Amino acid sequence: MFVKPFRTKTNVAIKGSDRKRLRSDLAKLIGEGISSENLSELVPNKEEMTVMKLYSHKGENILVYCLKKSPIVFEHEHILYPTVYTAWRFPTLLPCFTTQPPVFERLFAGADLMLPGIIIPSSGLPKVQKGQVVAVNVLGNKAPLAVGYALLSSKDMVELAGMKGKGIKIMHTFGDHLWMAGDKEQPPKIPMELGGEFPLVSENFQVEVDHFENGSESKIENENFDDSNIENVASMTLEDCQKVEENLEEEEDPRSQIEIMDELLHHCFMTALKQKLKDSELPILTSTFYRTHVLQCCPGNQFLDIKKSSYKKLSKYLKHIESTGLIQVKELSKGNDNIISVTRAHPDLRSFKPPATESTDDKEEPEANTVSSFGIVTQKQYEPPEISVIHCVSAVTVPLFSELGYKKGSPMTLSEIRENITKYIRQHDLTKVSNPRMVTLDPLLHRAMYDKGGHNILEATWEDIFKKVISKLQACHQLKFKGMAPIIRTGGPPSIKLIVQQRASNKKVTIVENLESFLIEPQQFADLMRRKAQASTSISPVTSGASNKNLQQVLIQGNQVSLVESLLTGSEYKIPRKYLKGLENAPKPKKKGR
Repeated sequence: MFVKPFRTKTNVAIKGSDRKRLRSDLAKLIGEGISSENLSELVPNKEEMTVMKLYSHKGENILVYCLKKSPIVFEHEHILYPTVYTAWRFPTLLPCFTTQPPVFERLFAGADLMLPGIIIPSSGLPKVQKGQVVAVNVLGNKAPLAVGYALLSSKDMVELAGMKGKGIKIMHTFGDHLWMAGDKEQPPKIPMELGGEFPLVSENFQVEVDHFENGSESKIENENFDDSNIENVASMTLEDCQKVEENLEEEEDPRSQIEIMDELLHHCFMTALKQKLKDSELPILTSTFYRTHVLQCCPGNQFLDIKKSSYKKLSKYLKHIESTGLIQVKELSKGNDNIISVTRAHPDLRSFKPPATESTDDKEEPEANTVSSFGIVTQKQYEPPEISVIHCVSAVTVPLFSELGYKKGSPMTLSEIRENITKYIRQHDLTKVSNPRMVTLDPLLHRAMYDKGGHNILEATWEDIFKKVISKLQACHQLKFKGMAPIIRTGGPPSIKLIVQQRASNKKVTIVENLESFLIEPQQFADLMRRKAQASTSISPVTSGASNKNLQQVLIQGNQVSLVESLLTGSEYKIPRKYLKGLENAPKPKKKGR
């Protein structure tokens, strides 16, 4: 529903009566899933709350209730759905179905969850009725990543459908445009207790991708999926999913899966002992230690499952470790094993080197400002980019720069261009001995300077060569946000456009465009302007120009150019003034009377 940008019609403060109605409706929807205290925390009496009326890309009317700038609940066809922000605060709020990480990537692209993609725990599926609001998480993390409703009851999913066909209609996911309208918080890591066996998805696993307007498909930036043939995607099997994960590894590991899991278990256990567990916490339940410390030490790209190790059970592994003298385990109460002591001077623990933590001195500060899940990178606090003019190798200049290790589209700064041209001339000894200011033009250098014509020109000055070659390269710009990969786009540096238009009844509106080029979320900017200008704001798609597809513009009541300038160049965004176009439209100061 929110895969594509939506249009905001209104965004106003919520009334007290609407708060009470929202609380009552949520209590009916969730039932015993939330206490009265949590309900009051979710919909407080005095904190700032707003309600947005918006239109989805399909023209559907949706109400979104926001608390402190973040959407907490949305209403569609008189049904309330908690957002992922709410689901993260209350992970047990909704019945939750579990799937594999590769499947969620398809949900993020606009797919619904198919029954073969659901992982069935030994305790069975959550008990839900047809049409009931549910959540979806991924194996290894209990934090919900999607919200929707069940198309069948859990009983019919197994007995009637035989775990085949479509199971859950997905309405909202982490990473979609509704999530981007909030503070862009990343999902928390909530360890999943693997009680009993979690079988993998069945061999007839498949997903179904929604078709959007004009028959276009939503794409995922993942080279392991081929969206050019949607029929292949719809018939993906478990083997296909496993191949996706295997392709992410640069080299195949010759060790068996049991050996790999044994090594991962030992790595996480030793890291937890050395970095997490404090002597003041002893004695500690072995299950608590495993859940709160060991699982937390698992690298982000791996999943620790003790059942896939040679030990099978935690108790068996602890007995092995205890036999080495590293720890001492004792049953302090019936059926409850505790770690009562750790031998800190043990040679195995002293020689073990855990991975560097985020607090190490050599960790760069920019990386700490960004977090990422499923390829979705966000900044904890907005920082403006470093913008630089660069040039990319064009088709005409490929023969020249290919000798220097560049290919078509490779970016270079002006200093790098001059260095590479100088290097090429020196390597081929093209400088004239009689006049070092002049350079003899060989075929590659001549072609890079004169695509057509110039056949009678056999030599040129160094400066003429630099100017001519640079003019044949493709002009680009680079935006470098701290902790993120550089963004390279064609054309000159971007700018935020400020337009003032005259509307009916001699009223003026200020339009702000191209915020997305600086990774500024239009919805958040509109909310800030609404509070600072004390004027109504709205968001609508930019209709002019094919290159502006899926971009949005912010409309603000009145001539607010001066206020927009102070907000964008101030401490909130710190955008240099030279990247703002249309500042001349600001209202002229009134002349004081004599």
